[in-house]
Amino acid sequence: MDNNSLLQKTYQTEFGVYGPPTAITGTSAITGQFIAFQVFEADTVIETMTLNGVVITAFSATQLPAGFVVYGLITSIKLSAGNGLAYAGNNNVNTQG
Repeated sequence: MDNNSLLQKTYQTEFGVYGPPTAITGTSAITGQFIAFQVFEADTVIETMTLNGVVITAFSATQLPAGFVVYGLITSIKLSAGNGLAYAGNNNVNTQG
């Protein structure tokens, strides 16, 4: 993807072209195709996140501040505390388990 395409996709996401962000609350795993996750509530803990095809647990012992953002192709998010917003990527279909 060239820089113009990346910039265009970023603008489209910011302006809701792919739909509104998905609120993630509670501790159920959320799956879909997202390009960013933003912590909405201070002290949010991401238990697991599948980011660019890799299951990440590095955030599981860290209370993240409100406003913290993770960018990349996110296909699964599971919180153990707090809440946040997952921003839809192209062709997003999300489910709450």
